[in-house]
Amino acid sequence: MLRHYIPVVALLAVVLSGGVAAEPKGYARSYAEDMGNAVVDAQIAEQKRSGGGRGSGGGSPAGVADQTSEQLKYELAEVDGRTVRLYPRRPKPPAVIPECWEGAQELVKCRIVPDEEPGDQAAPVAAPSRERVERTVRSLVSRMELPVPTPLVGPDPSVNEWNMAVVGYPLWLWTDDPGSMSSTVTGNGITITINARRGATTFDMGDGGKVVCTQMSAYRASVKPATPSPTCGYVYGWPSLPKGTYAVTASSAWVVDWSALGFEGTIPVTVTASRQLPVGELHAVVVR
Repeated sequence: MLRHYIPVVALLAVVLSGGVAAEPKGYARSYAEDMGNAVVDAQIAEQKRSGGGRGSGGGSPAGVADQTSEQLKYELAEVDGRTVRLYPRRPKPPAVIPECWEGAQELVKCRIVPDEEPGDQAAPVAAPSRERVERTVRSLVSRMELPVPTPLVGPDPSVNEWNMAVVGYPLWLWTDDPGSMSSTVTGNGITITINARRGATTFDMGDGGKVVCTQMSAYRASVKPATPSPTCGYVYGWPSLPKGTYAVTASSAWVVDWSALGFEGTIPVTVTASRQLPVGELHAVVVR
């Protein structure tokens, strides 16, 4: 099965390596209070309307158009009396840090792009504070793609002649994802070690029932029919058919342990995925 995640190292390296274009000089910006949206001044707006930039014959110096285009991928805001860059707003992803979201809105504190170190390595640089390191780690972890816990059910409805799960029949529940991930990355003088481990997984079965599982067992063809799962299972008491299907949602609670520059901490992350499950009833027919 193809797992829907990317290596943490690749993501952290891009952000920590200073891959964001520098702020173009000579362009003033004003700042709106609407969650830190950057309002580009009339000079940049006019440049875009006039088609200025690479290959257009516009009035901008070489390279400025490219820098401006790159910079506009970010929003700017005043946070604690200083100007910071924010990652653009995004739809709520499968993996979230609970403290970073209020409903479907990602909070500003978790959208801050990590600071870049000065380019002159010969100049003395003050050691980052714990606050800055924690802010950097939280921002990076909020954009990690942990394994998606697609809920699996055994026996799967696709293997029976009715193509449905059956009321009263014990089902096995599990997810096909690794239980841990580790990574160490160094960039701009900061080495961050991350160890992520999956904790309990909660299955919302769609009929109002929930199951919290700290262990899960994959169903096997050799299992004797109607045998309950030894670790994580469920029995439906009411069908979804003929009206439709039940939406089964698995929510895995991950714990991300991090350490950097002598500091360490823990960040909780919740990863969620769903599937549709048809559940019906079987009725015995007596033939005389």
